Amino acid sequence: GIFATVANNGFELMDFSYSPIAIVAKTLAGNDAALYVIVGQALVFNVVISISCVIAFSFLVLANLWRFGGDDFNMWLNMPTYKSYDVSSLQTRLINSAFASFLIACLIPLFGPTAADVTLVWFSDNGVLSPIAIGWVIALWTYLPAIYFMRAIALAKVAMNRSDKANWIPI
Repeated sequence: GIFATVANNGFELMDFSYSPIAIVAKTLAGNDAALYVIVGQALVFNVVISISCVIAFSFLVLANLWRFGGDDFNMWLNMPTYKSYDVSSLQTRLINSAFASFLIACLIPLFGPTAADVTLVWFSDNGVLSPIAIGWVIALWTYLPAIYFMRAIALAKVAMNRSDKANWIPI
């Protein structure tokens, strides 16, 4: 089907020297060539799903389809950890948090091979992880960046939304 085609063709495209997907697949599979291909296909498929979710969320946010329900945005109710007495400092904090989330999202894929090596050392018996551990490493390495990208987009949208400035209720 279409999912298998995406996984097969995607892994063929991403299987090159120093590719993070190829490095993580090689680390998790060890010397097993069949497992290398399966892990690589799973990684590529999860990356495609993650990128699709980030693109769809970004479109919804930029098209103002996010935050249904009116113009008011109560910071105290929706984001109680962002306490501030000044709206400008609140916006600065939100933008800084958005940038930090974006930075984390960019760094997670780069440190994925290192995290896979550490996981392999901690949780393997003979240099090969159990299938459930491989599944968790794949899920964490592919979905955490997407979560942080979407968090950064949402925080930036809240910080930059001009119509909400007068309606914020800072604490």
